[in-house]
Amino acid sequence: LELMDTRLVPWTGGSNVLKNLRAGPKSTLCYRPTDFKNRFTVEDKLCTGLAESERLDTPAKTKKPDTKITLLNWVTRICDAMETGGMDTVFRYVDLATETEVNMLVRWSQLPLTKIQEWVKHLVTGIPAQTGSAIARPSTDNTPCPNDIYNLEMSARFLRNSIVPEMLEMVQHEIADKTGPEVLAYIIRKHQVGTGQAVRKLVDELQELKLSAEPREDVETFSLKVEEVCGRIYGTGNPPDDLNTITAARYMFTTVTDFKHWAFSMFQKCNSVDLDPWLKPSFEEIIVQAKVQFQDLRDNDLWPPALAHKEDRVTALAAQVQVLERKVGNQNSGGNGNNGGNGGNRVEHRTCRICNKKGHISYNCPEKDSEQNSGGNSNSTNNNGTSMRKVLKTPPAEGESLTKQLNGKTYKWCKKCRSWRTGPKAHTTEEHVSKKEANGGGSSDGNSSGNVNYLGATGQLTFCGMVGSKD
Repeated sequence: LELMDTRLVPWTGGSNVLKNLRAGPKSTLCYRPTDFKNRFTVEDKLCTGLAESERLDTPAKTKKPDTKITLLNWVTRICDAMETGGMDTVFRYVDLATETEVNMLVRWSQLPLTKIQEWVKHLVTGIPAQTGSAIARPSTDNTPCPNDIYNLEMSARFLRNSIVPEMLEMVQHEIADKTGPEVLAYIIRKHQVGTGQAVRKLVDELQELKLSAEPREDVETFSLKVEEVCGRIYGTGNPPDDLNTITAARYMFTTVTDFKHWAFSMFQKCNSVDLDPWLKPSFEEIIVQAKVQFQDLRDNDLWPPALAHKEDRVTALAAQVQVLERKVGNQNSGGNGNNGGNGGNRVEHRTCRICNKKGHISYNCPEKDSEQNSGGNSNSTNNNGTSMRKVLKTPPAEGESLTKQLNGKTYKWCKKCRSWRTGPKAHTTEEHVSKKEANGGGSSDGNSSGNVNYLGATGQLTFCGMVGSKD
């Protein structure tokens, strides 16, 4: 009871053992007013349940890696909500024989369902009063505490509103007309059964991780992967008892002898039968110690995979420097830097197939454009040193022949193409034929006979590919 507005208003929450009683309510929701208005306000807040983003989903959805609300996270939020609302008292199981207390909201997998049902029965019928008992009792007449009856009902409604509708359908027939502690036990057990298969898959995924498979056997990067899988296993609320042993074994797969000895010692410590369970390292402690061991060895240059990586990087950088030096040397010697280390010397001794000059190849030939425009494979200059481009564009004088010899090749002049040509495309003005005429459209002069049937040097119908002609 507490004085409020000149009235004594009861409040609830905290331990059921006398020496652990709470000095005052944790929040205003712990009060149990008797007037209708205030009582309705408190009940409305106590029955709302967790926010939609914090409600427990079905096992199939909870086991996904991107799930933020696992069973463990959900129970933690339920524990905080029950303490804030003063409903945690009914979840604090007391063994009447030994007068020891177990908080079901913290050790929710420790008590069997029969023990929970027995505890609820004592709350409903009233805990027997005993002289010298350490159990807190509001009265000595063995009657039930009205706040306990109220909390049993309100906590059940709060839990039903803290799970998604799909999950509620899975447990609806089991939690009907059940109290808060019983509803919590049924939800947890139903969820654990559905996540059993998921836990086994996660354990298999954890066992596939090996430090030796990690690049440079980087323990820090490897520990992130181990911690992520272990967190998902622990978040299901049903982790295997040997999770720490499995975690320690992941670090034994390494080529670093000193680190392997440390991992083996942690593995033996987890499997020791002489140590109490709470003295054995958890998977979180193993991961933290592994990072510390790795940093010490690496800082003292005792981690061979990291040293080998440094040597590989130095070797790669030296090779890149050599390549750059060769390219710079080639450019200074006048060669083509894109042709490798000896590209400059090699190009200087090669002859261009277009102009027959040394010092470059046809790809870089300055006369290449004129050769392509002429359509032949002639040299870039004639015997008199005159530009071949100019020679091939100069028409014959009046009365001169339309055929001539240049550098051992026969060239023909076409007035319509305005160019001397050699090879398969060589033809005179009279032999000129356009694509239109070849397709049956008649000659460009309107003469139907035209030169459609002209056969070039290869014996096949050819087209002139005229440059600037009207056709």
